[in-house]
Amino acid sequence: MTRHVVFVGPDVFDVYQEFARGLKEVGARVTGIGHTPPQRLPPALGQWLDGYHRITSLLDAAEILEAVRSIDRERSVELVETADESLVLATAEAREALSLPGISAHTARLCRDKTAMKEALRQAGVPCARSTAVSSAEEALRFAEEVGYPLVLKPRAGLGALHTYRANDHTELEEAVRRLEVSAERPAALEEYIEGHEGFWDTLTVDGEVQHEFISHYYPTVLAAMQDRSIAPQIAVTNRIDAPGYDELKTMGRKVLA
Repeated sequence: MTRHVVFVGPDVFDVYQEFARGLKEVGARVTGIGHTPPQRLPPALGQWLDGYHRITSLLDAAEILEAVRSIDRERSVELVETADESLVLATAEAREALSLPGISAHTARLCRDKTAMKEALRQAGVPCARSTAVSSAEEALRFAEEVGYPLVLKPRAGLGALHTYRANDHTELEEAVRRLEVSAERPAALEEYIEGHEGFWDTLTVDGEVQHEFISHYYPTVLAAMQDRSIAPQIAVTNRIDAPGYDELKTMGRKVLA
């Protein structure tokens, strides 16, 4: 029986078309939710969608939910998915509203809220950089006095290294707070800056069990690449995933998944 999958945001980036293609190739019926007018969808994407529901804004969780409900009334929806990090929470909330399987809204919030994420990981015994949420320059400076410099200030629901600032002293921290417009209504995540090599550990996990895993190296660091746009960052995927040097990484990664 063909499963009906709603894919949220297939029009955000070109690469997301590949997710729609993958769903279609394994036999799913794929309905997209996006903000691009139907007539302006890339032909490559249109051929993988069985239906398309345009909304005003993908940033409006209520509008996404209403779109999913509308699609479900026409044809029962079995899965709601997205490939975009900024849409993970809204997608999870839509799933819960329709009692569909997938990542819960609670887990999605931990994925998006960097401060809450690190606190949850610490409670699970996973070491993390010291961090806190701040809503004023005074709170930020108090944390700096306790932890020391350098520090990193970024949105709690940060994406990549967008709007991320490194501060090496009080003056730079106060400037970062000002530029990020930190307030009680817009708290930010503040954490110690740890120098080191950066990379990615990604998995395909089914029922808590890792089925496939991938390890990549990032050159240079994400923050360095974002601060100097003349840099063309490189991502190198290793084909030596069984090398002993990755054992600790894979063990810690599975602890995070648990």
